[in-house]
Amino acid sequence: MKKQLLIALATALLLAGALFNVLPRTFQSTATLQLNREGYDWKQRGNTPISIDTEITMITSKEILQDVVDRLTLDERWELSNAQALTKLSKQVESKAPKGTDLITITSWDTDPEMACHLADAVATAYQARRRAQETTRAQKVLATLQMQLKDQQDKVEEARLRMIEVAERYGIVDLPKHGVSVSRALTPGGASKAEAVIAQITKQLKALKELEGDPLLQNAVLLDLTEPTLQSLWPTYQQFQLEKEGLLNAGLEAEHPSIVRVERQIVQTRQRLESTVEDIQKTLATKVAIAEKALKSLEPIGERRDGDLDERRKVAEYAEARKSYELQKTHLANMQAKFTTEQVGLTMPQITVTMHEGATVAAEPVHFIRRLALVMR
Repeated sequence: MKKQLLIALATALLLAGALFNVLPRTFQSTATLQLNREGYDWKQRGNTPISIDTEITMITSKEILQDVVDRLTLDERWELSNAQALTKLSKQVESKAPKGTDLITITSWDTDPEMACHLADAVATAYQARRRAQETTRAQKVLATLQMQLKDQQDKVEEARLRMIEVAERYGIVDLPKHGVSVSRALTPGGASKAEAVIAQITKQLKALKELEGDPLLQNAVLLDLTEPTLQSLWPTYQQFQLEKEGLLNAGLEAEHPSIVRVERQIVQTRQRLESTVEDIQKTLATKVAIAEKALKSLEPIGERRDGDLDERRKVAEYAEARKSYELQKTHLANMQAKFTTEQVGLTMPQITVTMHEGATVAAEPVHFIRRLALVMR
């Protein structure tokens, strides 16, 4: 019995020795990635939280490995067909997640230590590119949805504005800044003179605005003190962004620095919103002035208020309701624009959810014999 055991042991040793000499020397390299799951606004970006199990599966998916085959031209290097190279690569790569961490290891093997290192890094790079592409696509979808909502609200504002103007034209409403709302027929000569003075002033201001552009245009529009909600909310924000950019530049950062790029985008996007708002203000004021001028021209001089106060109050009330609806829609639009500007900056500058924790290195020694045998059995 002992003799048989010794013979079996000797045979096993001889077989192991033979296999050791036959099996190719295999080298191993490992790249480590880290998932950045904290501080990431999944709800905003139309995404679901990262699952490490899902990411591990994605790393060794056909799509990722095919990208590596193409990048490293493995079919040519290995003198195989594309499909064969993909199959071979899938047997030479493995991804795992150390328990209790946000790390993912990507390990690769090859008879060439440098190739083993290239494979691990290439898989990690391809996976990161895939994650960035997914994030960008999702961000674009969220932005498209927000833009549609913003466009719908802009349409509602314009609809309310046209309704307000229609009522003003129908009843000859005089509605001017620093003058108030009244029906032209109910104006006294003194009230009409005051309205004409306000019209002259606003006409002069509108003419001046048409000759300006850029920041001077925005500044002068703010000075009109029109209690426009979008101007009130965005102008201080715009100035804050400019001060932030100036501070970063004074701190020595280059124009290409990510922080400078971020704040510059915020400045551009906020300026676009302000310019659009000023354009709408000019259009609305010009319309109100035109309506008021027309109403005053048709007004017969009178020395005292005519009869029909109840009817005049009804007309003013109807116009006031239309104007209130317009103001509410504008306020809602201003809030949406402020939110859109903030989210647009975040969404167009995707956060990096996966970073390289440690790149692969070239192995100096081959893997253990048992490991080599296990790899052959894969």
